[in-house]
Amino acid sequence: MSSYRNTPTEWRFERSSTFESLKEIVEAAQQFALRVFTDEDAAHRFVLATSEAVTNAIEHGNASNPEKQVTTAFYVRSDRVEATVTDEGEGFDPADVDDPLKESHLTRTHGRGVYIMHQAADQVTYEAEGCRVRMTFFRDG
Repeated sequence: MSSYRNTPTEWRFERSSTFESLKEIVEAAQQFALRVFTDEDAAHRFVLATSEAVTNAIEHGNASNPEKQVTTAFYVRSDRVEATVTDEGEGFDPADVDDPLKESHLTRTHGRGVYIMHQAADQVTYEAEGCRVRMTFFRDG
């Protein structure tokens, strides 16, 4: 099941937990970012953080189960842009995520998504017992 709901200030997608869906959502994030950000760096950070959040929702939240949905929404506010990504998993505690900068973790090929989201977004919060991440990007002016 896939659905859309797009307005000038809100884009919303519900997709199955597949990497084809990830590709679609990232492409939509790129289009959205080009419309709402004047700063190319801010647009890049928005797309990067969204990509990491959706990847985590598919792989970890929904265990790559195509029967489970990932819901992604982008919002334009007067002072900020937000992206939310919600999965149908059991949630997680971000405090339990390993520090990717710890020396013993530096050679790992995974485990950097949460760190990247926190570096890319101005603010990251977890809701719905860790099944939803909200990333905020403040706008100038």
